[in-house]
Amino acid sequence: MLALHCLGTADGRVVLWAEDSARPDRRPGKAARDAVEHPFAVPGDELAERLGVAGMAATVRALLPSHPSAPVASPELVRDPLAVPARRAAR
Repeated sequence: MLALHCLGTADGRVVLWAEDSARPDRRPGKAARDAVEHPFAVPGDELAERLGVAGMAATVRALLPSHPSAPVASPELVRDPLAVPARRAAR
């Protein structure tokens, strides 16, 4: 499952990025002093290709909710497939 995010920059650009629940948790073990790669982020080239805009990927820095060592996964990103509610017929 992908969680797609969007923001507008001060210079008027629209930036998209996505987190993938299938990516392994690769958070560094110690506190980071500088920007670190988001542990669940879809690589820019891969996301641009999925969105049909191949060749338009770029890297940006963003302030995100974080632990001392890495950004926190989005609440919308389901990391445990057992936590996804089953769909059942309703009347």
